[in-house]
Amino acid sequence: MKYIFFTLFLFSASAFAADEVTALEQVMQNLQDIADFFTIGIPDLVSRVIAYAIEFAVYLKVLSFVFMLELATDVAKHIMLDLNLTAHINTAFSSIPPDIGYFLIKFRFPDCVSFLFECYITRFVLNFLGW
Repeated sequence: MKYIFFTLFLFSASAFAADEVTALEQVMQNLQDIADFFTIGIPDLVSRVIAYAIEFAVYLKVLSFVFMLELATDVAKHIMLDLNLTAHINTAFSSIPPDIGYFLIKFRFPDCVSFLFECYITRFVLNFLGW
């Protein structure tokens, strides 16, 4: 049975057709296809596998960075609650004259300042964790 497959592999139906391709040319073409498989096909496969592995590693790196960023943000919020920074910011803005304070509160400037503090604390936590 294996000889039948080998014969069909070496001498395909096109080798027995009425065109001008001889059986020896067909065998040579099949041998060239085998050589192309080992010299072109396998290196292409290896490069694609390496590309997929690098893509997967980058994907894992991005996922881990997103996880660490969420963790650092949660830690920064807890630090801000422990230090009571929001209350300190509000008391600082309450000491500003009322007409200026009205516009600052209207433009949500205290929220902006507390957000900036949260960003700085998040950056500190990420640097502390080695990111």
